[in-house]
Amino acid sequence: MEHDDVPSGTSPSLPATRSVTDLLWAHRATSEWKIVSSTHLLAQCHYTGCPLCADYIVHLAWGGNAGELSSRPPGLGNALDKAWLEEMVCICEAAWEPLQAELPKAHQIIDRQHDDLTAAKSDYNRLGDKLDEEVAYWRHIEDKVTCAEEEITCNKGRLCELGETTIPNLRLVQHRAMVVVREH
Repeated sequence: MEHDDVPSGTSPSLPATRSVTDLLWAHRATSEWKIVSSTHLLAQCHYTGCPLCADYIVHLAWGGNAGELSSRPPGLGNALDKAWLEEMVCICEAAWEPLQAELPKAHQIIDRQHDDLTAAKSDYNRLGDKLDEEVAYWRHIEDKVTCAEEEITCNKGRLCELGETTIPNLRLVQHRAMVVVREH
């Protein structure tokens, strides 16, 4: 007897508004309620475990079987569209005040995150400046090392030149010293 059918009502007069079917399916997906309908019955009740809802459905079903309930009126879909919109307005109005109360908290969170971002940017810039200083220092050290290597290379060349001229002279001096020693 219980069906999960949703009433078929649409609202062609309000194209920006979703139909009752769409709204009921969306509501069903996010709540603990369901719509139960049959030929003589249309009710909203909890999914499971609610004795009041179960008694209510049994009562309506018994009334429908006994002929006490008539079939759905032809304008039920449009009536549900109108009732649903009115209920949505009430729900929006009820939700407005708590959301307004949450707004300052959201602003505080945004402000705190903005401050954190500003501090992070400051740290980033400070570290970038320190990196630039370190790079400049190491370039200076690299230049000094290059100069020292060039000086060492130059001194090696001078030493080689000096050695080429000094070694023959040194041999000549040694030869003369040996001659002088032999003569004595």
